[in-house]
Amino acid sequence: MIEIHNNYQNDFHVSHETVEKIYTHIAETNQRKIGNINIIVLNDEELLEINKQYLNHDYYTDIITFDLSEDFLGIEAELYISFERIIENSTASNLEQEKYRVLIHGILHILGFTDKTTKEQQEMRKTEDSYLKVIGL
Repeated sequence: MIEIHNNYQNDFHVSHETVEKIYTHIAETNQRKIGNINIIVLNDEELLEINKQYLNHDYYTDIITFDLSEDFLGIEAELYISFERIIENSTASNLEQEKYRVLIHGILHILGFTDKTTKEQQEMRKTEDSYLKVIGL
């Protein structure tokens, strides 16, 4: 079950149906299944506090993903996203795409993708792009 917790509905909106569609597709193409996923939309300062407290990082980010999966087949996670980072990282013409890119990015981390090196970042972006096409973005 996917739940979206968003206190910023007027500023940040994603389609629950679209999120379910892409997450289910990603899970199935990776021989996994969707379990409980909570997406929590925060502002920059709230996400910065989580970044400091849990990851010892003192910088802004667009997403922090906590893998709560207990077995190999299920995807269980909490994804904390900053709507302010997403808006800043996008242009007016691609805000919708950037919202879904970040959501896809978080699940890819659960599947083992990393983005520490330039090569990993390129592979991550290529994979994100392929999944964005599934939802027409």
